[in-house]
Parts: sequence; structure tokens; C-alpha cells
Amino acid sequence: MKSINKKLYVSGFMDMVDKTSPGPGELALFWLGSAGYLIKTHSGTTVAIDPYLSDCCETAYGFKRLIRAVMAPDEFRADYLLMSHEHGDHCDVDLLRAIEASDLTMAVAGPVSCRAEIEKNAIDIPFTTLATGDKLEAADFTLHTVDADHGKSTPFAVGFVLDFGFIKIYYSGDTALTQEITEQVRPMSPDIALMPVNGAFGNLNGVEALQMANDVGAKLLIPCHFWTLAEHGANLLELVNADAGNIKILFLSQGEGVLLP
Repeated sequence: MKSINKKLYVSGFMDMVDKTSPGPGELALFWLGSAGYLIKTHSGTTVAIDPYLSDCCETAYGFKRLIRAVMAPDEFRADYLLMSHEHGDHCDVDLLRAIEASDLTMAVAGPVSCRAEIEKNAIDIPFTTLATGDKLEAADFTLHTVDADHGKSTPFAVGFVLDFGFIKIYYSGDTALTQEITEQVRPMSPDIALMPVNGAFGNLNGVEALQMANDVGAKLLIPCHFWTLAEHGANLLELVNADAGNIKILFLSQGEGVLLP
């Protein structure tokens, strides 16, 4: 059988984002699949976090996609691109190559390990290095960089708290449940927690994500990082059957968006 090299993608995702107009005091949040999100503000500013849109994990590690990406890498657009650590499903080098080849003006930021990955792959894009405790002021939001615990082999991994004034979103990145991170994030009073629930590679499982969301004071947990790759797995029944207490759990399908709050 002749090998098949043509990649197929979902069509029209960025058109949907373009047509979405959050009102004053609203955000549109889209799940890109894996651990990726795209946020759009009332003024039209777009912030992407850890988009994985290529097949670089299959090339590098043999981890095949089970669910096709919401768009091709060369269709991606955002004003800000944040990456939490250097693994290919968070720091997508093929996506970064597409950005390099485009005429997009985009602020790209992440830890020093992402900078090293960019330099190793000879990708020439402007890059801002972020470390725990850093604060970045943007027109529509303030970004706070916080710790993530993704194991000794990924010491520079971080999470983010994005403060939009009327709502705060905590993106944990790939992390385990630790008291130190909880105590760091809780004073920032996040309203929403975006957390992995696969329980693989040292990540939170569903029960741990619910506990951590509760511990940091979030009112809404939106789970991520499941089912895109077979190696990530995840048992979502852990969350479905859990006693969530005062926390609401919102499952998004890949490519689905929601207006917040």
C-alpha cells in the first residue's frame, strides 16, 4: 500500500474564533485539544497556551495523534503564545517553524528550556524567557508565572495565572499535586483552573486535579490533557463520579469554546 503523507485537519476553526465576539466583562475560551487553549478578549486580543497542532510528538517519540488537530500549524494565529515547558506537546517545534515562516507579529514566551528547544532547532523567532515569579503586563491582562512540578527531568516547567481584571484563570501546566504550588497560587484567587487529568508522566489525575482546584480556591475546573495521545489516557469517570463540592466541572470537546464568566 502506498504510504499516506497528506495530513487532514479540521476546517474553519480560526474562522469561528474570528467570528466570536465576547462582550464587555467576557472572555471566549477554546480548548485546542491536548493541553492547549486559546483565549479571546472583548477587544479581540488572543492568547494561546501550549497549543499542540502538529505531529512532532509522533516524529520525536512515536506518540501518534488519536484526534486530528483543530487546525494546521500554518493556520494558527494569536497575539500571545505562552508555553509552559519544553515537551513537544507543549512546545510544538513544527508550529514554531510555521510561525517563523509566516509574517505574523506574535509575542512568544516560556521558560528557558523552551528557549533552548527553539535554539536547538534553529528557529528564529523573538522569545521572552519567563521564570517563576515573573510578571508580564499586557494591554488586556497581567500574566503571573508560577511553579509547576513536572519531575526532575523538567526543572524549568511553569504554570500561569492570567488576570483579566474581572476574572483570573490558573493554567497549571503539567504538574503533580504539591502543597508548595497550592500555597503559591491560592493568594492570587483564581476563578478558573485549567488542569491535566491524565495521571501520566507525573501529572495530576482527575481526583488530584479536583483537589488542587479546590485548594487554590477555583470555582470552575476545566480538565485537559486527555485522549489526544494514547500514552496520556485518562479516566474521566474519576471526575464524573467525584464529589466536586462547590466546584463546577466543565468538560469541553476538542475545538469547543465557552464564554466566561
